[in-house]
Amino acid sequence: MVLIQCQTRKEAQPIIRYFRLMYDSSFKSYPVYSKQEMALIISGAGAFCACSASSYLLSRYEEQIKNLLYIHIGLAGSFDTSFETGEMVIGNKVTSTLGKSGYYPDLLMKTHLKEAHIVSLNNFPSKVTPDLIDAVYDIGAYGFSESAFSFLGPHQIIVAKIISSPYKERHPLPSFATDELLFNKLEYLDLLIHKYFLDRDSCLSLQQSTAELLKLHRHLVEHLKLSETLSIELKKHLSWSFKAHLHHDSVTQSLKQVDRIVEETLHSRVLSKKEGIREYKRLKDQLLSF
Repeated sequence: MVLIQCQTRKEAQPIIRYFRLMYDSSFKSYPVYSKQEMALIISGAGAFCACSASSYLLSRYEEQIKNLLYIHIGLAGSFDTSFETGEMVIGNKVTSTLGKSGYYPDLLMKTHLKEAHIVSLNNFPSKVTPDLIDAVYDIGAYGFSESAFSFLGPHQIIVAKIISSPYKERHPLPSFATDELLFNKLEYLDLLIHKYFLDRDSCLSLQQSTAELLKLHRHLVEHLKLSETLSIELKKHLSWSFKAHLHHDSVTQSLKQVDRIVEETLHSRVLSKKEGIREYKRLKDQLLSF
């Protein structure tokens, strides 16, 4: 499930159009647009509105908390000339000018997007200050983070900002300019969502496969009557063989390949340690032959 939060309708409209979301009348307190496995809420401007809206939306999806990805997206300003107008950046640190502790979203995956420190302000600045020199600024990311981090882990939270000129930010951009800046970057957001769930599913498959490898190892040690030294050696060989197959196959297929190699050994007849060592050496050669 993907939740998306915008501060203004102007920021939300391109996203609603891109993902073909429909107005959801079951939500009474805030405007929400949704489709299967996705919902977007318009919070209103400011830290308090952002905090309240995210708490409201998360409370509606409480049963799905472990499988949620929550994205706060909108326009932001920056005095840092390394950021280009129209560029999408991902927040790796979110703070406010009120001196409170910061929040640190962590996607646990690599993207081609630049990461940035995001500072939430009460008002857009008229001049650069020391805390804004290398940062991106907005007025809602911190309020959103206060709520989102109370429900979710840092790997479930994305704060995405699209850079617009700081001077233009002080004087609202015309609707067509806002629409174009956002809509042009939504393909990146779509890819980011797909990559998040793909990487998460791969990680879960890898964890399950590791558990299966440990089970195979335990059965082999018992069947072959291996010493502690050979048990440790076998674990390394099983891991090596699995990783070698992983370069060519999926996680599931790699596990099946290792399982196929091990199957004959587990069905062999072993009556003594000497026979166990003989079977182990034969298995070792097969595991390392890939």
